[in-house]
Order: sequence, then C-alpha cells, then structure tokens
Amino acid sequence: RIGLSGRIGADNLLLEISPLEGPTTKFKLDGGVLLRDIRLQAAPGINNGHANLEVHKFSWSGPLGFGGELELSAGAAELAGLHLSDANGNLSFRQDEIVVNDFDGVFLGGQLSTSAPALDNPRDQTTRPGKISLGLVPEAPIELRLYLRNGKLSNIRDSFGMGGNLAGQIDFDLDVRATSPSPLDYSGDIDLRIRDGVLGAVPVLSEMWKVAGVQAPIFDSGQFLVHANSTANRGRLRIEKFTLSHDLLQVTGKGWIGLDSYLNVKATVRSALIPVLGWGFPILTDLFFDPLFEQDVIGPIDNPRIAQRVLNKLSAADKIHIPFSLWVPKIERTDWRRSPAFPPANSGANQVSRK
Repeated sequence: RIGLSGRIGADNLLLEISPLEGPTTKFKLDGGVLLRDIRLQAAPGINNGHANLEVHKFSWSGPLGFGGELELSAGAAELAGLHLSDANGNLSFRQDEIVVNDFDGVFLGGQLSTSAPALDNPRDQTTRPGKISLGLVPEAPIELRLYLRNGKLSNIRDSFGMGGNLAGQIDFDLDVRATSPSPLDYSGDIDLRIRDGVLGAVPVLSEMWKVAGVQAPIFDSGQFLVHANSTANRGRLRIEKFTLSHDLLQVTGKGWIGLDSYLNVKATVRSALIPVLGWGFPILTDLFFDPLFEQDVIGPIDNPRIAQRVLNKLSAADKIHIPFSLWVPKIERTDWRRSPAFPPANSGANQVSRK
C-alpha cells in the first residue's frame, strides 16, 4: 500500500535463529543495518533515501509476535522533492505499527523534528512532542506530527527553479493523520509562518496586482492556516486564513484549494489608509471599505481568474463556473469511417505486404 522499495545490507550484524528445525522459526537481530536506494510512494513521497540503522534489540516469533528498538542515523532523502539530510531518530517496531520518536533532520536549511516550541510564543521553550507512525495493517494508516523551524524559502526557490524574489525564514507545524496512504484520506492542520521574508515570486499575487493596476509589493511576513477533513471535504483543503503583511499593505483571505491545484479564494487588500478612512471604527472598515478591495481568485493555481468581488457578484457571466483543463481529458479525434476494432494504421499490426 505504501510503495516501499530499496536495498538492505548488513554491517556487523548478528543473527540468531532458533530452532533450526521446527514448525515455528524464531530469530533475533543485533548490530548494524544499511539502507540504500529507499523509495516510498505514499505521500509525501521519498526518493533516493539512505540511512544507517543500529539494532539494539529485535526479535521475531511470527507475524503477530515481533518487535524491537532501532536507532536511525545519517539519513538523507528527497522528501516531497526537497532535500532532507542528517536525519536521526529512534524506531520502535510493534506488531501493529512502526513509530519514530526523537526525530530530527535538516530540511529547507532548517530543523525538521518531532519536538519544537510553540509558534505563537517563541519565548516559551516548552517543547511539544510529535510523532511519525505507520500502521502495520492492510489499510496502512499514517500519522505525522512534525515541526519545521528556521527553514529558508530560498531553498524552495532553488529546488524548483523559481524565478524572482523569494527569501526569508519559514516555520510550520504539521499535524495530520490518514486512514490510508491516499492523499484523499488525510485529515488535520497545517500552520505555516513566514518571517523576515521577500515574497515577490508568488504567481497568484502577481496576477492580483495586475488586476489592481499597481506594482507588485514585496511582503516580509505571512501566515497560512490550512485544514483538511477527508470526510466532509474530500479532495479539498480549507484555507482557514492567510495573511501577508507589508509596511503599507496587508492581504488577508480564506477559501479552498483542491488537490488538483484548483483555487477558490476570497482575498482582501488593505492599505494603511483604510483605518484612517474608517475613522478608527473597525465596523465601518468591514462594511464600507473592505468590499471595495475584495477580489475573487478562482481557477488553476498557475493561471487563476481574478476579478473584483463586487463586480463578480453583479456580473451574471462571471457566475458561470468554467472547468479548467485538468478536469477535461483531451480527446483524440479519429476517422469516423474506421472501425475501432482495427488497430491504427501506423501501429504495424495486421499489415499485409503487397507486391
């Protein structure tokens, strides 16, 4: 179910088997194990993984009677297309699940771990415990509670070849669980923060500024709260809130993003003048000024349709939902006079040579 493959080798490994003859064979392991070319197809996806495992105790007496403790070190892999290195942790094998505790590694130039202080109160150094677990049952449920601190947005820009300005520090809390490895079955929350940033290479924002007719500003901080519910909102992620801040501007919004990258978001652009025009009363700002600066962002994330929300509501044409190319498969036109029972003429099948 999880698409795990790779190579395994021994490094001063002791194997004890008893009895050599009998209906049930038991064995114990102690020593080193080498993992190479590890690949995991289940989300978030792992490629080109390698690590060292030190087996402290592992015993097997049958499919329902095994367990052990292993120590992971010198791990590295391509995680979701991004480089993870210097991974360490403790693995516990049980008959129903594999649990990774005390995990930490270098990801996006920062520290990815199963323990970190809260994002809202950096002065409070009390750490929250995280977890990585994989259920050893046919459904293969997954649980991830991971924290990233002091990551670098420039690493994302370099890894994916993004042009323009994209820099700053990135932190996130990831708390998700799934009843199977399918992305459709994931539920949970993601809290992503950006600080000391240079956010000038976000395609959706660039299109918003084109609609507004102003030069794209460079934001220095942001926050994104995303919630997934595989039962109520299968195939979609709820953007509970996103905020991008600038000395003179602020963008706030909420909405949805589909797993096929289809956006449906309402964004509000506020400037420093809005509180002044609202005479210091937030209710006046919300009722009279926000509608003038609200925009609808609908469509594929790489090419959304953006329009003023007020005009979008007044225009009947804009209310028609136009599907984009990911939803409509391309149909190849064929000769209607040719029977589908015969292979294409250029396939080389059933051809008769004529002299």
